[in-house]
Amino acid sequence: MDNTEKGKLLGGLFPDALNGAVGYIAAQYRYLSDNQDSIRQNWEQGSVAFAYWYRIAANIASTFEKHGDALCKSSSLFAEQLFDGYNALFTIDCLREYTAPQDFANPKFAQMVDVLFNP
Repeated sequence: MDNTEKGKLLGGLFPDALNGAVGYIAAQYRYLSDNQDSIRQNWEQGSVAFAYWYRIAANIASTFEKHGDALCKSSSLFAEQLFDGYNALFTIDCLREYTAPQDFANPKFAQMVDVLFNP
């Protein structure tokens, strides 16, 4: 399965979890955007340059502006927009962070994110 197919599966199995996931991804972009100077200075992701990471995040932000709540209502749209190509890098990173806490409210969703997107 490619990332888009995995995203569609995730959205199809957990449609009620999409609002929270999309909200978290949007919040991560806002944090990145609001703090980009500080984050750039402390960037330690050697395999990905900060400018490139920011461009991916900005692309996802424009997807939120274009599609809004529709991303949470259609697993196909959710997958096609957030898991296609390099967008998947930011989306998957955000989902891993979102579901990482031990007391995450939806452990089955967290487990599925882990199964689908952790090597």
